Amino acid sequence: MLGRHARRPGVKRVRLRSGDVFRFRVADDAYGWGQILNVHGGCPLVAVFRPQFHENQRDTTTILSSPVALLVETMDALFRRGDWEMMGQGPLVEVPRLVFKVAIGTLDNVQLESYDRAVRRPARPEEIPLVPNRISVSPKGVERMYKALHGLAEPTDRDWPHAIESIRDRAGLL
Repeated sequence: MLGRHARRPGVKRVRLRSGDVFRFRVADDAYGWGQILNVHGGCPLVAVFRPQFHENQRDTTTILSSPVALLVETMDALFRRGDWEMMGQGPLVEVPRLVFKVAIGTLDNVQLESYDRAVRRPARPEEIPLVPNRISVSPKGVERMYKALHGLAEPTDRDWPHAIESIRDRAGLL
């Protein structure tokens, strides 16, 4: 059994970069695939593609042309351990702008902010309940969301703000 911070044998240290394409196991011979879109403060923003792919699928062109199901900020733990396997690089997929709400200074000063913090504006009262707080989801949480999309796990209410349909609804706010 690996310790909390141990890497799998033979796994090199990973430097996450925009465009990196990765996969994670969801069943015996099925994988979910994703792409790192940006890394901010050590937390990668990843797009996770809708289809499941078999173990022998390695054509990143096919994968990158697949629909995106989830857009989520996560942590690098399973990349470092080698559980999320780097499969190459590719051109960034196009996704809607990810918008969060954040309290700046005081709890009553709520702002809408883009993932990269490049765009920020005061939130209107009617927007506040529509936009999730800025959070990072654990890699295991990302896997659970993906499995829930495919009926392999029970979804929770906190999964769906990261689903691409929900993100598209909020993309025009900034």
